Amino acid sequence: MITINKLFILLVTIVSLSTYANLVTNLEGEAKVNNGYLSYITPLALPQGINKLSPNLSINYTQGSGSSPLGLGFKLSGLPSVSRCAKTEKIDGIEHGVLLNEEDAYCLEGIRLIKISDNKYRLINNSNIKATLSNNAWTVYYPNGVNKKFTSANNYNNKILNWNLVTTKDKFNNTIDYNYMVDNNIYYVNTISYNNHKVVFNYKNSPHQYIDYRFGVKHQHNKLLDNIAIYTKDHPLKTYKLNYQTATTYSRLNEIILCDGVNVCTKPLTFGYKQLESNNDPDISDIIAEDSALDTVEDDDDIVNADEIKYEKIIANADEVLNYGVADFNNDGNNDVCYLDNTGLNCALGDGSGKFGGFSKWTNALSDSNWHKLEHSANLSFIDVNHDGWTDYCAVDDKGVWCGLNSKDNSFVSDKYWSTIANVEDALRFIDINKDNLIDLCYFGDDGIHCANNNGSEFGSKYQHSSLVFDIEINDTKIPQPQFLDTNGDNILDICGFKNKAYQCAIGYKDSDNNFVYKNSVNFINDLNLQDYSDKQLERFNNSFKLADLNNDGLVDLCYRGKDSLEYNCHLNTGNNYANKSTWLTLPSEMAYTDNGFADNYDNAIHFSDENADGLSDFCTIIANKRWCYNNINNGFSQSASKTLLDVDLSAINKTTSGYTRPLKKLFGLKTTFHTLIVNSRYGPFKTVIDLNNDGWNDFCYRSYGGLNCVYEEKQPIALLSKVTNSFGLSTNINYEKLNNVNYTSSASNHPIISTTPQLNLVSSIVVDTPTGETNQVNYHYSGYKYHLDDGSLGFESITVTNPSKNTVITTTYEQDKDDLIGSIVESNTTVDGVLAYKKQNEYQLSQPYSNVKNIQITKTTETFYENNILTKKIINEYSNYNQYNQAQKIVESKSNNFDQSLVTTSIGQYTQDTKNWLLNLPTKLEVTHARDGKTTTRETTYTYSDGNLIRQTIQPNFNLALTTNYQYNAQGLVNKTTTQIKTAIPKQHSEPMIVLVKSPRLLIP
Repeated sequence: MITINKLFILLVTIVSLSTYANLVTNLEGEAKVNNGYLSYITPLALPQGINKLSPNLSINYTQGSGSSPLGLGFKLSGLPSVSRCAKTEKIDGIEHGVLLNEEDAYCLEGIRLIKISDNKYRLINNSNIKATLSNNAWTVYYPNGVNKKFTSANNYNNKILNWNLVTTKDKFNNTIDYNYMVDNNIYYVNTISYNNHKVVFNYKNSPHQYIDYRFGVKHQHNKLLDNIAIYTKDHPLKTYKLNYQTATTYSRLNEIILCDGVNVCTKPLTFGYKQLESNNDPDISDIIAEDSALDTVEDDDDIVNADEIKYEKIIANADEVLNYGVADFNNDGNNDVCYLDNTGLNCALGDGSGKFGGFSKWTNALSDSNWHKLEHSANLSFIDVNHDGWTDYCAVDDKGVWCGLNSKDNSFVSDKYWSTIANVEDALRFIDINKDNLIDLCYFGDDGIHCANNNGSEFGSKYQHSSLVFDIEINDTKIPQPQFLDTNGDNILDICGFKNKAYQCAIGYKDSDNNFVYKNSVNFINDLNLQDYSDKQLERFNNSFKLADLNNDGLVDLCYRGKDSLEYNCHLNTGNNYANKSTWLTLPSEMAYTDNGFADNYDNAIHFSDENADGLSDFCTIIANKRWCYNNINNGFSQSASKTLLDVDLSAINKTTSGYTRPLKKLFGLKTTFHTLIVNSRYGPFKTVIDLNNDGWNDFCYRSYGGLNCVYEEKQPIALLSKVTNSFGLSTNINYEKLNNVNYTSSASNHPIISTTPQLNLVSSIVVDTPTGETNQVNYHYSGYKYHLDDGSLGFESITVTNPSKNTVITTTYEQDKDDLIGSIVESNTTVDGVLAYKKQNEYQLSQPYSNVKNIQITKTTETFYENNILTKKIINEYSNYNQYNQAQKIVESKSNNFDQSLVTTSIGQYTQDTKNWLLNLPTKLEVTHARDGKTTTRETTYTYSDGNLIRQTIQPNFNLALTTNYQYNAQGLVNKTTTQIKTAIPKQHSEPMIVLVKSPRLLIP
């Protein structure tokens, strides 16, 4: 982590406070950059408690984080919690979500707790932090004797999902108490009390409210934190006031003001956010197509949107694009494109910026006219069918499922029918049904669900997976097809679809033999029944029926168009069933049903996409030759549409009819590695929404008369912090860039680790004003971003920070290869004026005191100092003899210089463990030996404890001049008496040693 510290401390002498309109003190925070992402931390200055036990609160901004009672991107830090969390195959050997039973996993602040015995846990990366669960309450013990208690009253079917911090206590029973208020099932911290101090949190109603569900319980987020008032002995001490920008569809923290007890206030600490600017990168000209319809976009007043910049490119010039797919075909981490025409599959490799090389033929196996039929070409999918980490293809015709394997050399090979148990007329699904990481084949039949398991070279024999039966058609009219999905968020497959004209779900669960099975299907929506729908109305319902996560709670919601109306209705998933319908959007009049059938096409084109990167699914469709999108505003869609002009679709010119078959559906809530396309009339008839250029924004691709078109969209960042101005008017400016050749260096891939260039908004520089009127700037350069196909991001290989004014360059290298050391600093180099001045190298080892609990232990650090490129000094520290509580008991420090002088310091420690009070690694004896020029000196210190408290320290106990200091404590843990005893040679006439009293010496404990 890289920190921009305060550069100066401004001392202000105040003669008379009444002379000033504002409280003269500086309110500011600290900017940090972690793996390219910005955080800004504003600590809250709270009164110190007894024995230094005080709440550690701060207002934190984190780039890319979601909404909280402090608005988008901000949250109140310092209130840890314990929660149920998902099990993973890597840790548990099985993968499933929260089940609200004894099989659940638990996390402390998002970090996994590992069970080591009944109700006893350790933190996965720190065995010195232990936790116990008793009587529905957690107690977490820290190795310094502090413990925190967590309780909760939020029940889900008589089970607790989250435990809030209620008490912090030190070894002397000094206590901090936390109190909460509940509003619409949301817990808000209300007061924090310790000693004679109280911190009070006051809230106001938010103009932007949103709803989510957990296990059938509705949560309505209604509050914004208005101020934080601090009292001592019930007298006001200070108040932090928070103001927000609320004019948009979300709330952003605008400023923080600090006021004293009589309401004299500082000037505000203000926050500014990045505004959209035109991209002047010369490379963008390569993306804008000269014949693009977007060139005329400004001529259409209802299309212009100041919050968006759009660039369009014809990706593939082709007479006829039958279908296409976007995936990473060469495992370089960038999206590539393949399209099907009457000669076969043609593919082009992408460079990650939205630009593609030339198309070449990867297989002609699909050149047969059989594959040119719409009902066959529509079912082309790109999927890793043999689980070798490379994207293959599969297509479905009237004979069966045909697949070709990625040769890993820019072609598809071994094309053949992998199965003929089902064909295009069946409701097919690709899914890993037996949890062996191979995608299997299943279909829904009249007598149940049948599957064929994948053996790596074909789909095997058919077997009946379940006797559950769902409707595929009603009166020969197709209706929304049944789906494998995780409807209740437990990471176990469920099955949902229509049965007896009602929407039903069969919930998956593990039986006593650990097999995944299904309960009987039951109605999940009370106010949706297709009983009185005509055939035409069923067809329209089928066209408009969509699944999406509307409120970002991880549950699949359901939407459709009202019968013969302009109402677009949605049902929010509660985790147990679906809430009653609510109208989320009144569709534009252009979508009214008429005899020309255009509205049916528009229904078919409905899709959901997060258009403004707020984590919520927005509503989009295509009307005539424009793409209309309506932003999700938490409980509906805005009535104001963003519109994009599209090129005309080939099928529209030829007035061909696009049939709707049974395409392979996208799977919600499941871990998949393939993309699926949905047939839509007119435009394309294929379209897809994907981040094609890795910039974090969804792009839109469609088939046009010119071939395959993609619209690259850069939209207004909604909470990207770009400027912070403190109370003295000094600013910290944060600049962002997408990675390019200027600030990024790529590295080679090595499957399954992929090297890529993420086109995300990363911090490129931070510029800080100084009180002298100057600025201090640091620049960031990133190298070697990698991710693991199964484990996710491995971060950057190195990050370089440059300070031009000081002409210094610091390059830090991070571990990317060793699993449990990912992100650890391997090496740091500092150059001044282009010459190496300092280098530090680290070596590590792992200890595993319990299964799945691993501690990172540093074994060696090497620091090397240079002047004029000549080595002047080297310091090596070696750590060994670690005990079971992660303490190195031997440390050897070797110092040497270029004059062949050396000093070796060996520290050997003995430690005791007070497990009753959970005070770990208390030194009982420290022996330090210095060796230089063949001479050695040794100093020994011993320590004695009572109930974990140091009561005696003796320096050189075996010498005549031994120095012993005794400590006594009051009830709150403060030292109230010290005596120092010097052992001297005792004359014969004296029977006791001389005693010297020293007042309040500073207590130093290693």
